[in-house]
Amino acid sequence: MAAKYAVVVGASYVGIKAAQELASTLHGVHHVLLVESNSHFQHLFAFPRFAVATGVDTAKAFIPLRPGVFAASPEGSGSIVQARATRLTSEAVELDRDVLLDGESRRSIQYAFLVIATGTKLSPPSTLPGTAKKDGVTYLQKHVQQIVRSSNIVVIGAGAVGVQMATDIKELYPDKNVTLVHSRTQVMNAFHPQLHEIVRKRCEELGIAMKLGSRVKLPPGGYPTDGSSFTVDLEDGTQLPADFAIICTGQIPQSDILRTLSPSSINERRFIKVLPTLQISDHDHPNVFALGDIADTGAHKAARPGMGQAALVARNIMHLIKKEPLEDYAASDPPAIHMSLGIRKNVVFVNPPPGSNEPMVKHRDDGELDMGIHAVALSIRSGFSIQRSMSERLFVSGSDNGSVAWLGDAVALRHRSSSRAEALQNTYSLSWRRDKHQLGNMRRFFGLLLALTSFVLAAKDGPTIEETKFDSLPTNLFYFEDSDVVLVTGSSSRTAYRSDDAGVTWKPLNGPEKGDILEITRHPYNNQVAVVLGFEKVHWITKDQGKTWTEFTVPEQPTLARSPVVYHASDPNRIILLTATCFGFECMDSAYYTTNGFETEARLLRDDATMCIWAKSTNLFTTGQKDLDADQTLCVVKGSFTPFSSEYRLMISSDYFLTEELEPAMADGRTVSGVVNLAAVKSYLVAAAKSEGTTELAMYVSDDTLTWHRAEFGGHKLEEDAYTLLESTNYSMQIDVLNTKPTSPMGVLLTSNSNGTFFRKNIEHTNRNMRGFVDFEKIQNIQGIVMVNTVKNWAEIEKSWWADREVITQISFDDGRTWQPLSVGKSDQLHLHSVTEQRNAGRIFSSPAPGIVMGVGNVGKNLKTYEEGDLYVSDDAGLTWRLALQRPHLYEFGDQGAILVAIEDEETDEIKWSLNHGKDWTTAKLADFGIKDKIQPTALTTTPDSTSLKFVMTATKGRGSVLDHYIYSLDFENLDIPKCKEKDFEKWYARVDEKGEPTCIMGHTQMFRRRRADSECFVDEEFKDPLPVMEDCKCSIEDFECDYEQNFMWDAESQKCVPGGPLHAPEGKCEDNEGTYMGTSGYKLIPGNTCTRKGGVSLDDPIERDCKDTGGPAVTGISSEVTTFKGDKFLEYYYLERSESSSGEDETIIMRTDRREVYLSRDHGKKWYPVDTDDEEVVAVYPHQYLNDAVYLVTPSKTVYYSQNRGGTWHTFEAPERPSQDRVQILQFHPTQKDWLIWTGGREGQSIAHVSTKGGDDWQTLLRSVRKCQFVYREDRVGSDQLIYCEQYENQDSDAKINLLSSDDFFEHKKELKRDVISFATMAEYIVVAVRDQDHSSLKVDTSIDGQVFADAQFPSNFKVQHQQAYTVLDSSTHAVFLHVTVNNHEDSEYGSIIKSNSNGTSYVLAVNEVNRNGPGYVDFEKMLGLEGVAVINRVANAEDVDAGSSKKLKTYITHNDGADWALITRPVDPPKGKPFECKGTSDKCSLHLHGYTERSDPRDTFSSPSAVGLMIATGNVGEYLISKKDADTFATRDGGLTWTQILPGTWMWEYGDQGSIVVIVQEGEPTTQVMYSLDEGITWYPYEFSDTAMTVEDLTTVPSDTSRNFILWGRIRGDLTTINIDFSGLEERSRMCVLDEQDPNNSQSDYYLWEPKHPLSDDNCLFGHVAQYHRKKRDSKCYNGREIQHLHNIAKNCTCTRRDFECDYNYEKQSDGSCRLVPGLPPPDAAAICKTDKNIKEYYDVTGYRRIPLTTCEGGQELDYTARTRPCPGWEEDYERRHGIGAVGLFFAIMLPIGAAAGVGYWVWRNWDGKFGRIRLGGDGPGLGGYSAFDREAPWIKYPVMALSAVVAVIAAMPMVLGSLWKAVSTRLGRSGGGYTRPYTSRNSFQRARGDYAITDQDEGELLGEESDEEV
Repeated sequence: MAAKYAVVVGASYVGIKAAQELASTLHGVHHVLLVESNSHFQHLFAFPRFAVATGVDTAKAFIPLRPGVFAASPEGSGSIVQARATRLTSEAVELDRDVLLDGESRRSIQYAFLVIATGTKLSPPSTLPGTAKKDGVTYLQKHVQQIVRSSNIVVIGAGAVGVQMATDIKELYPDKNVTLVHSRTQVMNAFHPQLHEIVRKRCEELGIAMKLGSRVKLPPGGYPTDGSSFTVDLEDGTQLPADFAIICTGQIPQSDILRTLSPSSINERRFIKVLPTLQISDHDHPNVFALGDIADTGAHKAARPGMGQAALVARNIMHLIKKEPLEDYAASDPPAIHMSLGIRKNVVFVNPPPGSNEPMVKHRDDGELDMGIHAVALSIRSGFSIQRSMSERLFVSGSDNGSVAWLGDAVALRHRSSSRAEALQNTYSLSWRRDKHQLGNMRRFFGLLLALTSFVLAAKDGPTIEETKFDSLPTNLFYFEDSDVVLVTGSSSRTAYRSDDAGVTWKPLNGPEKGDILEITRHPYNNQVAVVLGFEKVHWITKDQGKTWTEFTVPEQPTLARSPVVYHASDPNRIILLTATCFGFECMDSAYYTTNGFETEARLLRDDATMCIWAKSTNLFTTGQKDLDADQTLCVVKGSFTPFSSEYRLMISSDYFLTEELEPAMADGRTVSGVVNLAAVKSYLVAAAKSEGTTELAMYVSDDTLTWHRAEFGGHKLEEDAYTLLESTNYSMQIDVLNTKPTSPMGVLLTSNSNGTFFRKNIEHTNRNMRGFVDFEKIQNIQGIVMVNTVKNWAEIEKSWWADREVITQISFDDGRTWQPLSVGKSDQLHLHSVTEQRNAGRIFSSPAPGIVMGVGNVGKNLKTYEEGDLYVSDDAGLTWRLALQRPHLYEFGDQGAILVAIEDEETDEIKWSLNHGKDWTTAKLADFGIKDKIQPTALTTTPDSTSLKFVMTATKGRGSVLDHYIYSLDFENLDIPKCKEKDFEKWYARVDEKGEPTCIMGHTQMFRRRRADSECFVDEEFKDPLPVMEDCKCSIEDFECDYEQNFMWDAESQKCVPGGPLHAPEGKCEDNEGTYMGTSGYKLIPGNTCTRKGGVSLDDPIERDCKDTGGPAVTGISSEVTTFKGDKFLEYYYLERSESSSGEDETIIMRTDRREVYLSRDHGKKWYPVDTDDEEVVAVYPHQYLNDAVYLVTPSKTVYYSQNRGGTWHTFEAPERPSQDRVQILQFHPTQKDWLIWTGGREGQSIAHVSTKGGDDWQTLLRSVRKCQFVYREDRVGSDQLIYCEQYENQDSDAKINLLSSDDFFEHKKELKRDVISFATMAEYIVVAVRDQDHSSLKVDTSIDGQVFADAQFPSNFKVQHQQAYTVLDSSTHAVFLHVTVNNHEDSEYGSIIKSNSNGTSYVLAVNEVNRNGPGYVDFEKMLGLEGVAVINRVANAEDVDAGSSKKLKTYITHNDGADWALITRPVDPPKGKPFECKGTSDKCSLHLHGYTERSDPRDTFSSPSAVGLMIATGNVGEYLISKKDADTFATRDGGLTWTQILPGTWMWEYGDQGSIVVIVQEGEPTTQVMYSLDEGITWYPYEFSDTAMTVEDLTTVPSDTSRNFILWGRIRGDLTTINIDFSGLEERSRMCVLDEQDPNNSQSDYYLWEPKHPLSDDNCLFGHVAQYHRKKRDSKCYNGREIQHLHNIAKNCTCTRRDFECDYNYEKQSDGSCRLVPGLPPPDAAAICKTDKNIKEYYDVTGYRRIPLTTCEGGQELDYTARTRPCPGWEEDYERRHGIGAVGLFFAIMLPIGAAAGVGYWVWRNWDGKFGRIRLGGDGPGLGGYSAFDREAPWIKYPVMALSAVVAVIAAMPMVLGSLWKAVSTRLGRSGGGYTRPYTSRNSFQRARGDYAITDQDEGELLGEESDEEV
C-alpha cells in the first residue's frame, strides 16, 4: 500500500510553518504528520530572558502543540506525533517509542514525502534538557535561582544570546558584577561593525565589563553551579572571578538522523546539503527535503528565511505530485536582526544591501518583560500561521531553534486573570518542594500600571468613557468592597496605583516606593485593610482603603511558597505573616504575627512553621469561645526529629506558642503526622495529611479546632495535586476529586454533610484541566443552584488522552441531587465555557444580580471552541436561556442586573449594553466617545456586589512591539434613565418547579425583590446588596442527614443511613447489654435548616433500639480460615499494606504460585480470589517499591496488568518490549512520581531500558545493553528528581566490562561516573559503588551522597586484605555505612571484617573482625529495628583454624553503641521450668549464642520489629559456642538486648502482631496443629489449635508494620498448598483500643508508659548522647494498639560527652584501656586534606585519634575529637592571623554570642554537618549564603563564636535524628518468594526487615556488591 503520510520532523518555528503549509496544500492527498519529541512547542526565543528574570510566567514559554498547530488547517489534514525520530530509511521514519496511528501501534511511519526541520542545538538555556514541559520549567526556574544567588556572573560568547543575557541580568540586577567574554575583537561579527559599537555602548551604559579577543579555556567537567567561587580562565592568562558562568557559544546541527539514509548529504560542518529546490542533494531521494537552520541554503540562519522556505517546499511537493517543474529557492535579503539590549531597549539592525555601505538601524524602547510570549501562544493555539504572528518582524541571526528572543508580535494577547478561579477553587498541591515553586509563586504578584495620558468625552446617549494609558499590562486589579476605590499593580515598574473614582483617575500609592512591591493583598472581611508586601523585610499596611500607608518591618523575607499574609476574619488588626530564610535550596520557615495592625514590632509566632492560620480565618467559623476566636492559631510545623514532610505536624496554641502548644488527636484518638496543608473553608477547618508509601491523602475536618474527623469519600481517593476544594455552602463542602490519570483529567463531584466528614457523589466525569481547575460554579446569592460541565465521551478520553473531549453543560436546582441540561427554546441544548477556559476577571456566569446569568457557548450536542461561541443570557437563574449576542463577548452585571454590559472578545471598536435582561442591546462606537483605533479587551469588571453603574475595563491597542495597555472607566450614570419606583419591581423566586411554584432548599424558599425586565429604570442603590426573603417550608426527606454523631453514615447501595459501628446508648441504659432503649433514628435535621415540622416529615424521631447494637466488636475468641491451592509451591507473596493516610479497612495480600497464577486477598487471607489476566501467565509480581497501593503483574508478552488501589481494580498497559530474560529487574519505580517507570525489556539479545512518565502510556528509550537502571531520587538530594543511574555494558557487548552512567534528562545527555563496576547499592543517604581496581586484582568502594560526586573509600591501614573480592553493605540507617569485607572467600569458610564509615561514607574504621558470612553473601549481622545503635553479630572464634580448613566455631556478640564496642551476650538466668543451662563461669566460656541470617530458611525472619520497641526473639543456645540449630531453644529480650530469657525449648518461627501486644510462634520444620501466642511480651504463652490436621508450616507472616491482629500460616496440609488465617481480633483481651495521651504520657488512665533504653555500662540511660523515651504498652493493659504509634515520644535530654560517644579515627586502633592510638608505622589522617578538597575551607583542626559516632548528640564533657588549636589552610595564613586576632569588641562577641548563634543555626547545621570542622561532605557543603561557604570561618555565624566553639557544638546536635530507614521499615510490604529466581533486596536492612524496602534488584546488587574469584577479578 502506498504511504499516505507527508512527515515533517521537528516542531521548530520553521517546522510548524512547513506542517501548516503542507496541511493546506496536500489536504485530501496526504495526511501531514508533525513528529516532535517535546511535549510542547518551545518558544526558544524567550528562553534566555526566562532563564534570568523572576517576574515572568516561565510555563508560558511551553505551548501545547495540540490542537493548535493544525487548528486553522482543513479538518483532519494534520496530526502531532510525540516521539523522537531516531533513524530514516528510504520508506519510513523510525521512532523511539510506539505511537498510535489509525488505531494501530507503530514504531515507524511510512512516508510519501519527508521534510527535515530539525534545526541546530545550542547551549542551555537556549536549548533545554528533557522533553517534558515541567522539566524545562524546572530548569529555567533553577537557572533563575542561580542567577539570583550569584554575585559575579560571566557570560561566555557575545552573540545575540550572550548580549541579551548579559544586558538582561545587569538591568534586572544592577548590583551584580557581569562580564561578557568573546573570543573575537568584534561582537556580532557577521554584521556591520556599527552593531558592535551599539552593543559596546549599551554594555558601557549598564556597567557590563567586556573582555574581547581571547578564548575561554572551558574545563572538561564544566563550571560549578553550587554557588561556590571559581575563576574563568582565558587563553591569554586572564582569570575572571565568578560564582556562575553562562556559556552562550556554539550550535550543533541536528543532522544525525539523515546519516543512515544519505550520509553524503551531510557536509563537513554537519549541515544538510540541499539542491536549489530544497531537496536533499542525494538524487536517489527526491521526496526528502530539508529547510531552516539545518539546511545549507546559503541563507542567513534565522526564522524569517525559513518561513519562505516552508512555503516553497509545500509548493514543490505538490509540483512533484503533479509532475510539474520545481521552483528554486534564492536567498536575497541581507542578514538582519532584532536584538534585545535589556528589558525595554532593543535594536533592529539590517546589514547594508549590495551596493551600499550603510546599515539600517532602528532603536526601540518598547520591550516587554515576557517578550510578548502571549502572541506566540495565541498563534500556536489558534493554528495561525507563525509567519502571520511574526509579520513585519526581523529575527535573530543564529537559529530558528532560538539563538535569541524576538520582541513583540503581530497578534494581541488574550490575557485573562485567573484570580477568581484561584479564589474559588483552592487547588491543593500537597507534596510541594520550595525550589520548584518559589519563582512560580512570584508570577501572580506582578502586573503593570503607569498612567501616561487621560481624556474624557461624554455622550448623552451613552456612557462616559475615560481612557488611561499604561506602559504595560495592569494586574491584580481589585476593588475595596462597597466603594469606588480600586488598586492595581504594574508588572514592570512594580508600582501600585490607586483610584478613588472607579478608575477615572489614578495616582501612585503614598508610601511604597516605585519598584518596591512584591504583592498587594486585601483583607477578605474588612473593606478598609490591605497589605503591600515588599521584596525584603519592609512592608506597608493601610486601614483606610489605601489613602495612607504605614510602614512596618519583619525580621525575615516573606515566603514565596504560598500567600504570605493571613488575616483574622473578625479583627483586622490581627495578621500573620509567613516568612522564609533560604540558604540555596534549604529554607527555614517562620511565622510572625501582630495583634495591633503592626503598630508595634511584629512578634515571632513559631519557628519551623511551614504555614499558619487563625482559627477564626472565615466569618462563619467559630471555636465556640470568644477568647479562642480572638487568639487561637494553628500551624503546620516540621517534625521534632526529622525535617522531612512526612513528619510535619499540626500544632495549636491559644497564646501564640508562648507557653501552650497542643497537637490535636485527629484519628482514633491519636495524632497525625505528614500534615502538608491547612485551609479554612466556610465554617470548617481542613487539614490534609500524607504518609509514606502512598499518594493518597487523608483529609481531616474540624468545626471547633479540637475535634477532628477524617473525611470519608465513599470509595474515592484523594491524591496529591488531584482534588479541588470548590466554593462551598454554609452547610456543606463541595470537592472535586480527580479519578483519572492527570493527562486526561476528569473528576467526580462530591458534597459533604454538615460537619464536612461524609461526602456523597453528585455527578461523575466533571471537566477539569491539568492545573486542577474544575468547570463548576455556584450561582451567586442563591442556594442550591450549581452549574457544571461534564465529559460525555469520558470512556474514550480515559483510553486515549489525546482524543477530543465532548463537553456538555448541566445545571442542578437542588444542591446537586438531580441534574438537567441547559435549554434554549423548546429543544436546543446549550453548553457554556466555564472555569477551565476563563476569559474574564471575576465569576464566570453569575453575580449578586438576582437570577441573571450569562455565558459564552453554543447549542448542539456538545461544546465547541470558544471562537465558535455566542453570548447567551438567562434571567431565571439558568432555567431557560436565550441568545443575547452573536460572537464571544466579555460581559458584566451592574445595578443589580438592571444593566448588562458586553464587549466583543476580539479587536473591536464597539461597546454594547442592555437594560432589559439581555433581550435588546444598544451598540455604540468607541470613536463616538473619543476612543481612537480598535481595542482588544482583556477584562471587564465592576464592584463586587454588582450594584454600581460604573465599570472598569482593561484592554490593549496595537500589535507586536507596538502594543499599548489601557484602563477604561465606563460610567452609565449619565444615561437619561430615571430611578426605579416600587411598581418597577417584582417578587422573583429563585427556584421554581415545572408548574412555576417555588421550591425549597434548607427548609425555605428564596424570594428576591428585583427590577422587572421591561422597566426602563435604574435601581441606583449603590453598595446595597440584594437580600432574599425566606419562607419556611414543610420538612421533607432532603432536610435531614445521617446522624454522624451517633455513628451513622450514608449507604449508597441502600440509599439510607446505616450504623457505621457501635451505637451510643443514653447514660444509665444498656449497662448489661440487654434490653432496649429509645435512641436515634439514624437521621438528624441538617444544622441551619429552617423547615417547619408541622405537617412535614420527621425522620429524626427517636426509635426503639436493641441494646446489643451498642456493644463493641463481638468477643468471639480466636478464629481461623483454611484455604488450599493448586500447585507445588508459593513462589512469592506480598502485603499491599494501607498507609496511615490511605482509606479503607482492607489487609491485602497478593500471591503467585508455581502455576503462574495470581491470587488476591483483601481480608488477610480469609478469602482468596484469582486475578483475571485473560488467561495470560504471570511471570513476576512487582509491588511498587515506594507506593503500597500499586502492584504490577508482568506477563511473558508486552501486556502488563497493574492496580493503583491495592488490587481493587486492574488496568493494563503495553510495555515497549517483552520482559528481559537476563535475570534483571524488569520494573523500577520512582520514589515520589507514581507514574514514572523504568522497564527493562529484551530484544535482539540485549536488555534495553525504557522510561515512562505516564504510567506506561508513553515510553522513551534510555539505554541499550544495560544490566540495571534505577531512579536515585532522594528528598534531600538536590536536583535528583530525574536522576537515573544505569549499569551499561561497554560498547553494548554483554561480555565486556560494565560502566556506571548517570543522567538527569532521561539520557538525552549522560555522564560516566565509574568504569568497570561490579554493582552499586542505594541505602538511606548513601550510594555505594564497588569497582575493580586498575590491575583487576581487587575491588574498591566509592561513595556518594549527592549522586553526582563520588569519593574513594579509605579503608583502615591495619585492615589488610590482599584481594578484596566481595563487599556486603549491611546498614546505613545511623548515618554511617556498615560494610562487610570478605577476608576468607572459600566455600563453607566465608568470613570477613565489618568496617564502619564516617557520616559521608568515605573514611572507614575497623569495627570488628572475623564476622561470619555464607556463600550467597549474607552476613550474621542484624540491627535491632526501632532502636538506635543495637546490633547482633556472629564471629568466627577459630579464624586461623578455619583458614587451615577446619569448621567454623561461632560466638554471638552485641553492641549498644552502633559498633563502637562489642560484647558477648550475658548468660540468661536458668528457665523456671525445664533443664538449667549446663555452662557456668565467665562470658568467654558461657554466654548466649544466636542463629543468624546465614542459617535461616528465610533470611527475612528478623529478630525484631520496629513497632515492638525493645523486643527481640531468636533461636540459639547457652554455651561456649553456637551449636546446631536442631538443638537450639528460643530466647527473647524485652529491654533492647540487655537481658535475655528462654521462652520455649526448641526452635520456633515468630511474628509480632498489634505492635508487639500479640506475639505468635509456631514450631519450625515439624508438622503441627497449633500455634503459641503471648499477650505479655513472651512471659506467658497460650496454645491455639488452628486445625485438626497437622500442617507443615513454611512461613508465618503478618502485615509489614506488625500492626494487625491477623496472621497467616503458609505451608502444606496433606501435600496441598495451604494458607491459614488466624484472627485474634475477637480475643476479649484485645477488644478495646488502648488509650494514649501524647500530651500527658504518664496519665494514670493511659495504657502506655515511657521506656528509656540504656547502655549496659551506663547508669544514666544516656545512649548516643541523649536519653530517648519510647511509648510502650503496659503488659497488663487488656487492649489493642490499633493505629500505628510513633513510638519515639521525646528526647528527654542531651547528655555530656563520654568515651562511649567516640570511636577510633582512621589509622587509629582501640587499646585495652579503651583509648585510641596510632597504629605504629602509619601516618595519622591528613587533616589538611580538607583544604584541597574544599577551596572555601580556610582552616582545619588537628587530628586527635577520635571521631564522633555519627549518631551521637552529646554536648560538652569529653569532646575527644577537638584539639585546642586550629591551623590555616595553605594560602590563607594572613587571613588566618587577621581573623584569629581579637580586640575588645571581638572578645565581647566571643563570650556573648556563641550560644545564640549556635541555637539559630543549629538545626540547619545539624542537617548539613557531620559533627566536626575539617571533615568533607561529598559534593561540598552545598550552596553558600551571601558568598560564604556553609562552614567558611569568615561566615558571620562562624566568625564570632569561633573562640567558644564548644558552645556551638553543644547546640548543633540538639535535635537528634530518628533513623529514617528504620521508620521506613514499617511502611512497605512484606516480600516473600521461593523457588525460581529470587530477587534480592536493595540493602541488607531490607532483607533484615522481612517486610520492607523490597526493591527487586539485580542478583549481584544490594547485599553483595562484589563476588569474584582471584582469576576473575
